[in-house]
Amino acid sequence: MTASLSQLILQFQNCVNDDQVSTLRFLSACDSLLPIFDVLAIPILTGRVKADVSGNIQTIRSAAADCTDDRLLSLIAQERDGVHFPHSPTCSLLWLNRALRFIHVLLSEVELHPKDLRHAVSTAYARTLANHHPASVQLLVRGGTRLFVGHRDKFLTRLGPSPAIVLGQIRDFVPVFGSVIERIDTYYALEPPHMTSPPPPPPPAPPPPPPPNTISTCTALRTSWLATPLFFILHLSHSLLILQTRTAPSQPLRRPTCRVPS
Repeated sequence: MTASLSQLILQFQNCVNDDQVSTLRFLSACDSLLPIFDVLAIPILTGRVKADVSGNIQTIRSAAADCTDDRLLSLIAQERDGVHFPHSPTCSLLWLNRALRFIHVLLSEVELHPKDLRHAVSTAYARTLANHHPASVQLLVRGGTRLFVGHRDKFLTRLGPSPAIVLGQIRDFVPVFGSVIERIDTYYALEPPHMTSPPPPPPPAPPPPPPPNTISTCTALRTSWLATPLFFILHLSHSLLILQTRTAPSQPLRRPTCRVPS
């Protein structure tokens, strides 16, 4: 990495002033943090995810050039108050903070698990970015983690002079880094009064149901009342006819008599 973890600690400490995050200092610290994706050496992370993070940084920087106040909170408030930007800095900051959260959880897991770097990468991705990525990207990250992630000491050596020194720097960096991420999360969760947009209008009332068709209803009722007795009479007549046929006495056949003429 071009910037050591000790330098990153100072950069993220300096980007907070009077409980507010300075836009330009924060973006500069994020630029210095980008090479950590190259250290992981997972193709999908060094390619697509790193490119998305870099693009979000550039979007926020372009929007900050038109903002008179060097505070992330003011930049978000301007967009919520109706200021139009070619690309939304609020959305870009949201995605950037998700990627920073991934790095934060990753470094925390690296400190906790001395051997298994794959577990640290998988846990960090599952807790942060996996829910926001399609299934195809999730498969690529998981496959790349199994194929390309090596031992933890090799990862730590790429971050600094020795694993022991880097672990000490991670312990100092994680709380400072996490406090900045948490502060940005509050911009989306709390919404101070001057950032609160007016409530949406209530949905229109549903139209009243159409009146029942009285004529068709009466016709159907009349037809049913007429059809029921008629069917009953026909059925009763047919039953009586069958009963009469079965109960009638059988009469012997009579031969015709022939009268002989006298």
